[in-house]
Amino acid sequence: YKVWGVAYSMVYKPDTWQVKLADIAECGVGYACLFTRIFRDLLNIDADFAAGYSMGEVSMFAALDCWQNPRQMSTRLANSPLFTEQLSGELKTLRSLWELPASAQGGETLLWESYNIKGTVSEVKRAIRDSERVYITLINTPDSLVIAGYPADCLAVAKRLAVRPMALNVHNAIHSEPAYQHYQQMIELYSMALAPRIPSKLYSSSCYLPVAFNQKAIDVSIAKCLCEPVDFPRLINTLLAEQASLFIEMGAGSSLCAWTEKILAAND
Repeated sequence: YKVWGVAYSMVYKPDTWQVKLADIAECGVGYACLFTRIFRDLLNIDADFAAGYSMGEVSMFAALDCWQNPRQMSTRLANSPLFTEQLSGELKTLRSLWELPASAQGGETLLWESYNIKGTVSEVKRAIRDSERVYITLINTPDSLVIAGYPADCLAVAKRLAVRPMALNVHNAIHSEPAYQHYQQMIELYSMALAPRIPSKLYSSSCYLPVAFNQKAIDVSIAKCLCEPVDFPRLINTLLAEQASLFIEMGAGSSLCAWTEKILAAND
């Protein structure tokens, strides 16, 4: 079999919308590292290919020992205003772009929410009006995706499509146009010394191609991935074209397994 691993994790607290993106990332990396170590050291299974879903792209590089000291990432994320204030938490980047108060006011309406909805990319794009603060952030299957942005605008799009939106309680403005305000900062954040080259081919949703194993290429790949939508079906079909036949999810849940089965339903 051609083997590939995919790393992904998502955690949230249903009773609060102040979820720390750094905590989500650290949890995802932790699970991915643990499971990858089990498969590699105990089961003697190595990945021919690897790919990540969203923050799972960071997990991929950490879990496969691409960085000399991946633990540095934990400290960097926890102390980065980018992921604690700008694109998460107070969402200061959105406040600036949307000309809102610089900090949360009492009784303030939720600024950003993510919703899972049914629909194709073309259908959803047609339903979003130019004046609406709505972005397609994650394409999970050919007929299911995530829109995110100002809640009222997102709900209006769902109503126009006559679909039921499922709020995900994920209030982080990544995989969207506003994230590009911090593209250079992301490159610097993920710039870390590399370990020796590994044999696995690492695929990125930034380009849907193997990432060259050098520091600059990896920095840019992660930054671009976090600023643009993730097209998971395209990623899976790219690996299928490389003759991957055994898909193993290395994250905290099983969402990617279900989506992969749906994407590959027409294949053996």
